[in-house]
Amino acid sequence: MSEDANNNRGFLKGDRVTLVGLKSNDALQYNGKHGTILSFVPKKNKMPAGASQMNEEEQLYSIQIDDDIKPRKVKRSNLMLCPNTKDNNKNLIPQEQILQVGDKVTLYGLKTNKYNGQRGSIVALADPLNEGRFGVRLDKSRESICIRPANIRKDDSKPIPLATSSRKTTKQLKKQRDKMYEMVQGKAGDFASADEMALMRQMMSMFLGKEQQIQMFGREIDPMPDFLAEVIQEGGFPLGVDSKWANDRLRIIYEQSSALPHMMEFSFKQTNYQPQQKDIMKRLYTNDVEKVRWYLNSVPGSIYENHKATPYGGFVRHNFSNQAYRKEKLCQGKTHVAVGFVDLGILMAADLENGDSPLRFIGIDRSSFAVAKTLVIWEMLKQTPITSPERDQHLVGIMQVWFSSTWTAKTETAVRAALVTLCSSRASYHPEVCSILEHWLAAPTISLKKARKNYAATTTNARSEIGMKLKHDRIAMARYELTGDFGVANQPFCGSIMAYDCPDGIPPCEMDESVFSALSFDKIMDVALKNPRKTILDAAEEIALSGIKKLASWCKSEKVVVELICSPFENVIEEIASHGPWTMSWSNIVDYVDYEYFHNCARQCSKHGSTVHFAYSMNWSTIVSGVCLIDYFGEELADFRCKLIDDSNKATEKSYVLVGWDRRIRLPLPQNPINTVGLGLEIYYYRGWVDFFFGKAKKQGPCHIVNIEHAIGSPLSRTGNSTVAFTWTYDPEIHFYGVQS
Repeated sequence: MSEDANNNRGFLKGDRVTLVGLKSNDALQYNGKHGTILSFVPKKNKMPAGASQMNEEEQLYSIQIDDDIKPRKVKRSNLMLCPNTKDNNKNLIPQEQILQVGDKVTLYGLKTNKYNGQRGSIVALADPLNEGRFGVRLDKSRESICIRPANIRKDDSKPIPLATSSRKTTKQLKKQRDKMYEMVQGKAGDFASADEMALMRQMMSMFLGKEQQIQMFGREIDPMPDFLAEVIQEGGFPLGVDSKWANDRLRIIYEQSSALPHMMEFSFKQTNYQPQQKDIMKRLYTNDVEKVRWYLNSVPGSIYENHKATPYGGFVRHNFSNQAYRKEKLCQGKTHVAVGFVDLGILMAADLENGDSPLRFIGIDRSSFAVAKTLVIWEMLKQTPITSPERDQHLVGIMQVWFSSTWTAKTETAVRAALVTLCSSRASYHPEVCSILEHWLAAPTISLKKARKNYAATTTNARSEIGMKLKHDRIAMARYELTGDFGVANQPFCGSIMAYDCPDGIPPCEMDESVFSALSFDKIMDVALKNPRKTILDAAEEIALSGIKKLASWCKSEKVVVELICSPFENVIEEIASHGPWTMSWSNIVDYVDYEYFHNCARQCSKHGSTVHFAYSMNWSTIVSGVCLIDYFGEELADFRCKLIDDSNKATEKSYVLVGWDRRIRLPLPQNPINTVGLGLEIYYYRGWVDFFFGKAKKQGPCHIVNIEHAIGSPLSRTGNSTVAFTWTYDPEIHFYGVQS
C-alpha cells in the first residue's frame, strides 16, 4: 500500500496510528506518539438540510494514546496509520514474560498506589484494543481490572491448572473415563448376561427345594417380585424412553437383584476363595506393585504408610455431590469457605445460627462446570417469586436443575432468565465459567428423545437398587433408574442443558449418578415411614425441596451471600486466609493430596486463628488392611469369612428392624456382601486411619480433633457408604464442650 493510500484509508477499531500536525499548546506533546483507535465519534448536532457530508479531514476518532490515562478525540487529519498495523499489536506483550490465564501475578509501578503490591490472577489475555492490557482478578478484593503488561510481574510459583483447562476434547476425556471404569469395574463381557442369569435362576427354583437352599445358602430364598412386569402393568415405560433399552436394563437389574446376596455369598464361602487381580486393583484403587505387595503381606488394621495420593483426574464431572450432605452449623456474621463444594449441598443441609449480618459463603472449586451450574442455581434462588403458586413451581424447577436429567417447560424458561442475568455481568467470572454460561444461554432446547438417549449412555450394568418391599417403591425406583427424572411429576418437557450440552473440553458426566448418593438416607426414610403411601422417591423429593425452600428464604432475606471462585485451592491460599474464615469445609480433598501437604495448606488458610475445619474421606479404606471381605482370602480364613458374612447379615437385620427400615427394604440386602460386611469391619478399624491422618498434622503443630464419625450407609447409594467425616481445628485457643473428643 502506498503512503497516500495509507493516509486516505478509513480507520477501523484497533488500528495503530501515529499523531501528527497537532498545533494547540496542550496537544503539541502528543505529536509523534502512537495510539489505538477506539471508535469513530459521530457529530452530535444534526446537519442542515441540503448540507454536504462532513469533510473527512474533520472527522473525529476516539484514540487511546500510549502511556496516557484516558482516551482523547483527534481529527482524522492528525492521524497516520502505522505500517503493518496488524502486526504491531503483538509487540504490546513483552517477550520476556509470557502470561497465561491462571498465572499468579503481582502489580507494581502503577501511578496510583491503590493496586501496587497487590497479588492476583490473570483471568483474560491481552486485549489489542485496550493497549494489550490483561484482565487481572485481585486476590483480596476479588475486583477485576485491566493492567498493562509493563505493570505485571509474574510470580515464580506455577499455578495449579483448572480441572477443565485441559487441552483434551470431551471425546478424549470420555475415553479416559471409560478406560478407568473398565479397569475398576471390568469389561461388559466379563459379566453374565440377563439370559444366562435367568437360566440359572430357573434351574435353582426347579432343583433346589427349601432344605437344599438352606443347606447351600444358609436361608430359604425369597423370590424377587418381577418389577419389570409391574412397571409395564402400571402404565408402561416412562415417556420418551426406548422400550427395548428399558426392557433390557430392567431385566439385567432384576436378575442381578434376584441373585443377591446368596450367589456371591456362596462364592466367598468357598474354602479356596482367592480374589482376582481386578478385585485387588479395585480394592486398592491402584495396580502399584509396592502397594499390592504390602497388601498381600499385611495384617488387619495395618496402614500403608508409603501412601502417595493420586491427584484428581478431572476426566469426569459431577452434576451434584456423590456424598450425602452432612449437617453442619454455620454462623451469620461469619465467613464459611467451602473448598471443592461441587454444589450448594452443604448450605442446604446446614443449620444457620443467627447474627447481625449475613453469612458469607465462599465456594472454591477447580471445576468451571461446578461453578457455572451453581451460579445458575443461586441466581434462580434470587429470582424466586414472592407469591404462590409461582413460587412453589419455581422452587421445584430449581430442584430439577440441581438433580434431574429432564426439566419441565417452565423450568427451562426460568433457567434462561437466570442465564441472561448472569451473562450480563460476565466480567466478574472466570473466562471458562463465562464461556459455559454463554454456551448454555445460546444452546437450543434438548429434545426429550435426545435426553433419554444421553441418559442411557451414562448408565452401566452395575447393580441398581430396585428390590424394595413395597410395589409402589419398586415401580418408582425402576422409573428413576430408566430416566434420572427427579421432581418432574411424570411431565418432562426437555433435557437438562447442564447435563447434556456443555462446551467441548468439559469432562463427561460421571456414570450412574444417583440422587440417593447426595441426600441423607435416614431423613428420606423418616419421611417414607411416616407416610406409607409416599414412595421412597417421593420422600427424597420432599427432602430436597425442603432444603431448597430454606435456601430460597435465606437468599431472599439476605441471611446468606454466596461468592464462587473457580480455582484450585492451592492457588488462593493467601486469599482464603485474608477472609479469616470462621469455618471451612473441604469435601473429600484429603483423598487427592498427600496428607502432610493437605494439613500444611489447611493450616495456612486458617493462620489468623479461630477457624474450625470439617472434611471427609471416601477412599481411606484403600490404605487400611482388614476392612474388606476380600482381605480374608485363602483356606485358613474360610471359617472366618463365613462368620463375617453371617454375623453382618444378622447385625444389619437387627439394626434395620430397630429403626423400622425393614418395612420398606428387603432383607437380607440384595447387594454384594462386600458392602454388608465392610460396614462392620470399617467401624472396627477406621479410628486407626484417623490417628494416622491427624498424626501428620500434629507433627506440624497444634491440632485438636473435635469429632469423628463413620457414615450410616445407604442401601440405595452407589457411593459414600465407607465415608469417614471429621471436624478439627489448628487453633489451640479454641475449646469445645459436650462433643466427642
